[in-house]
Amino acid sequence: MSVRGFAVVVVALLVSAPVPGVAQPKVQAVLNAGSLSPFLAPGTLVSIFGTQLASAAASASSIPLPTQLNGVSVKVGSVAAFLLYVSPDQVNAVIPFEVATVKFGEVLNFVPLVVSTPAGDSAAFNISLFDNAPAIITQNGAGTGNAVALDVNLNPISIVDGNPIILYATGLGPADPPGSSASGGSPLEPLNRLAVPIQVLIGEQLADVLFAGLAPNLPGVYQINVVPKGRPVSNRLYLFANNRSSNQPSLPVPAGTNVINVTGSIDGLY
Repeated sequence: MSVRGFAVVVVALLVSAPVPGVAQPKVQAVLNAGSLSPFLAPGTLVSIFGTQLASAAASASSIPLPTQLNGVSVKVGSVAAFLLYVSPDQVNAVIPFEVATVKFGEVLNFVPLVVSTPAGDSAAFNISLFDNAPAIITQNGAGTGNAVALDVNLNPISIVDGNPIILYATGLGPADPPGSSASGGSPLEPLNRLAVPIQVLIGEQLADVLFAGLAPNLPGVYQINVVPKGRPVSNRLYLFANNRSSNQPSLPVPAGTNVINVTGSIDGLY
């Protein structure tokens, strides 16, 4: 199965002029964008929530991602984060791999994150960074419901069978060779494969992992190519990275393989 990326349309980026009288930004939460949990790692796509984070909404439209968008910038520790989207109440960014080296089992506590706008800097919001923080990307963007799952032609799958499935995740940790925080994975060999193997379970059955690494040209996103094995006994999908579990979204499985698909009737008892 080939590893595929997505085409990116390149347009000019406009940076807004300073707006006098606007309040300073305030950060209220920093969450894993795949699961909306507080578990974060270098290379993770994150959503920063707060107030006065930007004067207006703006999206990055090319890669490498910028470190400033519509006058907004973010620093994690002393390293500039790469920005995908900014708005008054939400900023989506990639925590740079360069923030720190987090070894297996270690946690870096009280890493300051600061959002800067033309109105000033936010107070530092301390986050904790793990060696990995696995999260499967879902269709609703909240880490629940159906996972984003494609076939080899990049079409959404309609049923889990014996054919390969392409999944997307974030927070899976370092790659070998190291990938770019701003540009995502390479579309050509050597591909940026995960430094540590992962396990993927589909319907409680261990799947064969054909590829796991940074998604080509998708900063903060990992691509996982798997082949389901055995008959699924549920519609759950989840993975383990360094023994840390992801969220548990669902996949479409054959009818009758889990209690959601059960049909029948209940007769009166006397």
